[in-house]
Amino acid sequence: MGKSFSMRKLDEYFSNLPEPPEVVSLDVSPEASFGLITDVQQVLRKNEAFRIRYKTTRSDSDTLSAYDPDRLAENLQNYSDIYMNLPPTDVNELEDVYSKLMQTFDTLKTSLKQIPNSPPPPPIPPYPQKRMDLEMNEPNKLQPPAPPPPVETRNLMRIRISPDGTVFMNDNPVPKNDIISLLTDFLENPGNDSKLSESPKEAVISISTMQDTPYSRYIETLDHIMLTYDKLRVKAAVERFGVSYSALPEGGDQKQEIDSTYPKRISIAEPKE
Repeated sequence: MGKSFSMRKLDEYFSNLPEPPEVVSLDVSPEASFGLITDVQQVLRKNEAFRIRYKTTRSDSDTLSAYDPDRLAENLQNYSDIYMNLPPTDVNELEDVYSKLMQTFDTLKTSLKQIPNSPPPPPIPPYPQKRMDLEMNEPNKLQPPAPPPPVETRNLMRIRISPDGTVFMNDNPVPKNDIISLLTDFLENPGNDSKLSESPKEAVISISTMQDTPYSRYIETLDHIMLTYDKLRVKAAVERFGVSYSALPEGGDQKQEIDSTYPKRISIAEPKE
């Protein structure tokens, strides 16, 4: 077993190295809290340890699916949107969000390397100092887009994960085995319930956590959300085109039709204190 470090000791250890390490291997326990992981990432970024390789002691399909390139690309876009909408004067917040953005970017690059002929990862925004310099010299160049119109309450499913791992959907505690069925009803709304979404195209799923939320439960819940969308896309593909969603040509009109019918509109909030 390795040594135990407080955040302060970890910071001291890396700051006293003659030069930043080329690669840091971060072994994440499924019991690790969400806030602890982000704190460690912040210490590493502060000490210019930018290349992080993530491992996990968990070997089941839930953890492996957390490294799915499509999911990572969506998370990267979420972090990019949050980052570009922060005021350039909020240096600490910029650096914190950018460290999470870079973590996702690094994990996405690692995942794509395992796939032959995969496309490169999407571009990332400029790092905080560069962004501040650009906005001071060219204030109109990096203006974020106008905020989207507010989401109607019925079209928003708020998922919150407490420090003890309890999952709440619109403030109601739910067993993890019910998440997929409840999300399916929310997206499909077969009975035209006024409390459920108007359509899958309008539906937004918001995920929020606390600093002490178990990381494994966050990943597990995110898997349930993605699996719900995947099942609905498969069902629609079979009903419309007679084949599974995975059999549709990549980038073709049929797959785009299914994707536009069930867009993965997922918002991931920063962990709360």
